[in-house]
Amino acid sequence: MKFLLDTNTVSYFMRGDESVTKKIHQSNPDDIAISAVTVMELVFGAHKRDSKRITKMVNAFIEEVNVLPFEVEAARQAGIIRAQLSANGIALSFPDSQIAGQARALKRTLVTSDNDFNAIPKLKTICWRSGV
Repeated sequence: MKFLLDTNTVSYFMRGDESVTKKIHQSNPDDIAISAVTVMELVFGAHKRDSKRITKMVNAFIEEVNVLPFEVEAARQAGIIRAQLSANGIALSFPDSQIAGQARALKRTLVTSDNDFNAIPKLKTICWRSGV
C-alpha cells in the first residue's frame, strides 16, 4: 500500500510519537511520501516559531522522505473536494484540500489523525497514532 503522510502525522513523528515512529520505520521507504504542500506547512511552522531546532528537524526529514510535486490532477481533485465539502457546509483549508486531492489523484492512503478528511468521498485514510 502507498501512503501520503499528512502534515500532522509528520509533526507527531518529529515529536517522537511512538506509534507513528514505529509505523514509519516499519514501512518500505518507497511506499511513504509527503506532498510539496506538506513541505510548505512544515517550513511555515518552523519559521513561525523561529526555531533553529525545528527548522533543522524539518529540513532533515524533507531530505529523507519522498516529496511529491503538486501536479494538475491533484489540483483538479482538490478543487472538486472543496466544492463537494462546501456544498455540504464543510470548510476545509486550502492546504488540506490540496493534500487530500493529491492523495486521491495518486490513489494513496492518507495517513492523518484529522477527522475532517473522513468527509471526503473516495479518499482512503488511516491513523497511525495509538488511541485515536
